[in-house]
Amino acid sequence: MPWSATFLAALASPATRLALSVSRIPVSWGPGTVTTSATSTPGLGVQGVGNGAPLAMSSQSVSVPSWSTSQGAARVALSSVDAGKWAGTGLPRGSVIKIGARAAGMSTAAPIFVGQLRDLQGIGPQTILSAWDFISTIATRTEWFSGLASGALFYHCDPDSIKTRTLSAAYTVGDTSLTLNTTADFGKSSLHEGAVLVTPTSGAAPFVLTFTGQSTNTVTGVSNTHGWGAAASNAAIGSTVQEVAWMIGHPLDIAQRILTSTGTGTNGSTDVYPAAWGLELPAAFVDAVGIAQWVARTNPSSGTHLVRVVSLTPQTAGQWLADTLAAYGMWLTMRQGEITGRGCIDGSRTATALVMSLSRDNILRGLPSRSVYDTASAVEYARTVTRYGTAGPTDIASPLTIPETVPAVADFVTDYGDSIYQNATNIGNALNQRLGAWVQQIPHAIDLVCRLEAAQLCPGDWVRVDHFGIWLPSATIPGPFSAMVGDVSVDWSAGAVTLRLFVPPT
Repeated sequence: MPWSATFLAALASPATRLALSVSRIPVSWGPGTVTTSATSTPGLGVQGVGNGAPLAMSSQSVSVPSWSTSQGAARVALSSVDAGKWAGTGLPRGSVIKIGARAAGMSTAAPIFVGQLRDLQGIGPQTILSAWDFISTIATRTEWFSGLASGALFYHCDPDSIKTRTLSAAYTVGDTSLTLNTTADFGKSSLHEGAVLVTPTSGAAPFVLTFTGQSTNTVTGVSNTHGWGAAASNAAIGSTVQEVAWMIGHPLDIAQRILTSTGTGTNGSTDVYPAAWGLELPAAFVDAVGIAQWVARTNPSSGTHLVRVVSLTPQTAGQWLADTLAAYGMWLTMRQGEITGRGCIDGSRTATALVMSLSRDNILRGLPSRSVYDTASAVEYARTVTRYGTAGPTDIASPLTIPETVPAVADFVTDYGDSIYQNATNIGNALNQRLGAWVQQIPHAIDLVCRLEAAQLCPGDWVRVDHFGIWLPSATIPGPFSAMVGDVSVDWSAGAVTLRLFVPPT
């Protein structure tokens, strides 16, 4: 749940004092879900937090222009023997914890950190608790702890899977059904068709068929007209048929469905994938409202940003999901205790994304590491190219520009293969505009230290900067400008937030 107006107002006041708490969030999965003592009851708050003990959160960040992200972390001191015992006996490594902060006038604490316990250190009256942020749960499938066979995402997309079948009747191109050697049990989304990979015994290239239904040993509603991958060919009896993870939607919507899907349809409206395609994260930990906002901001101006995300093999969940989103200039991050999604946008959409203003009222100081030309963006490109299709690929290119800095490269090309299958021109133009804003010019990087009010920000948020001492080279006089948040580090004890801001030149 987003932070309340009361809490945000408290963070804006230098005189505010916060009461801290650490609690364990009860979940039905993960290590140590069964508690054995009263001091480790899930949800029980911890005494002895704060009282001058340090609380710091290391940076969440997004890199420009790779759109790769780093994982955040937190360290907090539990300043009593009882608190240390509670943590030592009731928090196995990987337990889900919440660090809360409460100001005067608040009945409940705002979640300033949600994550998984990493380590406990210390002796006597002080224990140092360290934790990864909640995105770390993506690295390990929750079903692993339920005794399933694999920690990989899409683990049934494998020729050795227990769901893999063989043809008991030959398939001829154009057939609308497949007859298998035993009961068909392939996973599919509840929102659209499913898909299987057929590997002919003849040695011909494997090909994908979509389907709409399954009945005993028959796959029904089969089609080879989808246009993804190799063309279909005839397949003899004994040819292998295996599950394909076939997902259609906006990339951030697909990511949210993967995060929450359990295979039961009971974990909110985005629980639409089979268990092997989902991570079972409780829907309450996912910022559905924020993701919907950024779906809208990254959509093309006309039509939809529906793409196909397809996997023929098992995947390491965290890295695969990050790489898939990064290709579209999108990423997952933490915001106010929830997993949310963000994406790079161009100047035409920044006004709708502004979260707050940074001025002399909340900027404490600037850091000398400010760079007019961000060193992570080493090359400036002349144009941006979206390529799609594997049979006779199509290029959609942005207008050619003359680079203003060196070194320079002609084309920044992203090849989406058969993932872009509809509304291609509008999607391509939107991608060129969004990605091109960051690769066809070298952004400025500005480091600021701000008051705690800036702790509400996350990587990908936009702010308005209005300070006479912070100017842009392209401006004739200092004036307000918009910037994207790249890094966020919060020192709650010192009451300071360190930000790295990126500004694409105009």
